This record gives sequence, structure tokens and C-alpha cells, in this order.
Amino acid sequence: IKMKLLLILILFIVIINTNAFNVFQSTSYRPFNKLYMGRAAAVRANTKARTDGAKAKTYNRFAKAIINVVKAGGPDPVVNRNLAVVLADAKAANVPNDVIKRNIDKASSSATAAFKESLFEFIGPGGSYILVNVQTDNDNRASSDVNLVGKKQILKSGSKGSVLFNFHKKARLDITGLIDEDKLMELCLENDINDY
Repeated sequence: IKMKLLLILILFIVIINTNAFNVFQSTSYRPFNKLYMGRAAAVRANTKARTDGAKAKTYNRFAKAIINVVKAGGPDPVVNRNLAVVLADAKAANVPNDVIKRNIDKASSSATAAFKESLFEFIGPGGSYILVNVQTDNDNRASSDVNLVGKKQILKSGSKGSVLFNFHKKARLDITGLIDEDKLMELCLENDINDY
């Protein structure tokens, strides 16, 4: 009986050592497999997802702006100065030409709903005044979303004009080419632009 137990024990040790050797071999050498690419692939995928999300947000913001401006003034940037400004800003933000052209074509079709600007007025902590300007195709949804954010930030919603009277809207003046100071001042005075 002792002899049988000894043989079984030896056989058991040999099996364990053989399995340990096989496990050692399989972990030290593993052929290339895409499923086992490691942590670096997950980090790259996560980084790519973050940058793609940021690009999508930027493209969507410019898409709304382009659609709004084209609906207001037409698809020609030479005639529509607001479109030229939006296109210049889009180029500066590295928006591809394909995305710009697609949104101009989309805005030119009659099936696309026009985005409207909505202005929301809030009174913040310490009596601070906050104006929120949004572009939307659905006023009810925009109103509920903006008011929800305002409540979360402990802002009091103001009635129309309760905050707006404290602000003065300024204009953007783009001049192409060379112009002397006297001619510029004359243009400003003709258009009731005050010098601050």
C-alpha cells in the first residue's frame, strides 16, 4: 500500500510539473492576436473617442450656425456677410469643407427647419445678470432645458427685459482692404457708431 501511495504521489507531482511547464510556455510565448493587444489599444480607443466627440460637438455647433445664417441671408458668402464670417470661423476651427458644403446645401433646401435665436434672462448670486442666447428649432424644448440648467445653478429666471436693459449690443465691423482713418471715421459717423 505504501508503494502504491508513493507511485500515485510521484505521478501526481509529475502531472503538476508538466502542467506548470505548459502554463509557463503558453504565457511566455503567445502569437500575435488582435484580441490580446493590451492596455495601449484601449487607451488609444478611449483617446480617439474623446477627440471624435469634441469634433462632433464643434461640427454640430457650426452646422447650426451655418443653417441659421443661410436661411436668413442666402447661400452666397459674397452677398451674405454673416455667412462669410461663420465660414471663416469654421475654417479656423478646422471644420472640413465637406461638412460646410453639406450644411449649406441642407440649409438651402426647403425641408430643413430654420433655427431661431432665443434669449433667456437670469439673475444670479449677488445680483449678477446673465443672458443666455441659444439657437433652437424648438422653443419649448430649449426653454425647458435652459431653465433646468438655471435651476441647478441656483439662478432666478427673469422676465423679458428685466436683465436685458443693462446690456448694450455691440456690432462687429469687418473691413477688407486698406482704408485711411478719416474715411473710417466718416463711415462710422454715417452709421451712428459711437467712439468708446
